[in-house]
Parts: sequence; C-alpha cells; structure tokens
Amino acid sequence: MLTTILIAIGVVVGVVGFTLLISFFINKSKRLNSKETFVHSLLPELDCGKCGCPNCEAFSKEVADERQDISACPYILKANLSKANRVLKKGYVNNSNMIACIKCKGGKDCKNKFEYQGQQYCWCMDSLHSGAKMCDRACLGCGDCVRVCRYGAIFINEKGVAEVDRAKCTGCGACTYVCPNKLIERIPASKQVEFICSNNTDKMGVTAKCKVGCTGCGLCAKICPHGAIEMKNGNPVIDEKKCTKCNKCIGACPNSCISRL
Repeated sequence: MLTTILIAIGVVVGVVGFTLLISFFINKSKRLNSKETFVHSLLPELDCGKCGCPNCEAFSKEVADERQDISACPYILKANLSKANRVLKKGYVNNSNMIACIKCKGGKDCKNKFEYQGQQYCWCMDSLHSGAKMCDRACLGCGDCVRVCRYGAIFINEKGVAEVDRAKCTGCGACTYVCPNKLIERIPASKQVEFICSNNTDKMGVTAKCKVGCTGCGLCAKICPHGAIEMKNGNPVIDEKKCTKCNKCIGACPNSCISRL
C-alpha cells in the first residue's frame, strides 16, 4: 500500500515538474524569437547593464534587430563572439555615405591622473574613476573599437589614440556602441573639415589637462568668412554645406582642435 502511494506521489510530482518546465520554455519562446534566442544563448546573463540595456534579454533583441553589435557585451566569451559573427554575418548595414569619426586627439597630449595596469579594455579602465586620463572625455586607447571593427578600419596611432582609416571604413557604425566615452560619431563621408574634441564642460581648465582640448574661445567661428561655424554648448559645429575648405579655422584654433580629414 505504501509503495503504491509513493509511486502515485512520484508520478504527480513528475507530471507537475514536466509541465512547469514546458511552460517555462514556451513562455521564453514567446519573449524571444529564434534569432534573439540564439544571441541570448551566447550571453553570460549577468544583466550588468554595461551594454546600455537593462538586461541581457533586452540586449538580445537589440542585436537581433541590428541596433547593437553583440561585441558591446563586455563579458561575452571570445568563442561565443566568434560564433555570433559567423552566424549573424550581416551585423550592421554598411553605409558608404557615412564614415566613423573619433572625436579626440588626446593620447600623449592628455595628461594621466594615475597609471593604469589593469585589463586592456576601455570599458574596464573607464570603470575605475572614469579612466586614467585627466579629461573624462578622452580616448582611453585600449582599442575596444579596434576589436569590434570587422573591416580593420580602426587602429591606435603613435599618440595612443584610436584613428579611422577612411579608405577601409564602411560606415556600419558598430564602433559607436563600444566606446565608453561616446567619442565615435558617424559623419558624412564627404565632410573634409571637422572639429575633433568631445570636452564640453571644463573649458577653463582644459589646457592644463590636454594640449589639444577645446577651450571654447570661438576664434574658429569668428574667422570663418562663410559663417560655416556656429558655437553650440561651447563647441564649434561645422556646417558642411557652407564650408568651402579654406582651412582658416584650422590655422586659427590655438589647440589644433579642428582638422582636415
């Protein structure tokens, strides 16, 4: 009699457990489509938020919709990243009309506030007092953008700053998501003169921190004969339609913040 009861209890528990397990996978499949499920299976499921999404599930959806690159996850295993790149393939849609532009020239010209000896990832350095550079909007030079670029269009130059090879850049925008300081923008490929700096806060003390930081003096806007430069939030904004590439602004900038691309 006791044996029969135990068997009956075991059967009931087994059926309930199996039902709950099936229900879990059905509910999960409702939340994630096949592509999202694949991406989600490669993630560490830490829900750290470093990718900019509240959790791994939301990040999976953005990757599946091609609004993010899976490499924006700082903790994904290299093997899983390689698998994702092989399967997803397409990633970002290339746009030959746009090109990546890294809004920083700092590197050796930007002073360090401490010596960093940790993992050589920008997101990792940035998590420690906003990085080793005195300017909180400086390129950290660890090359997260280099690693994510599938076209080899980004490299770290002799000054220790990320730089774009315009001949190789396809304008896909994958690099724009991995920079912790949001220094990478997509600009029209036809643009030949650009303001290269991201500091828009500490204008008074910028020179003490960085030799090539913008002070917001406005000389570039004043000297432009075509009114192609307007100061916004302390930084010059160049109107490509008005710019004639006369280069007067380049010569006028005391800290060489404007460059010919």
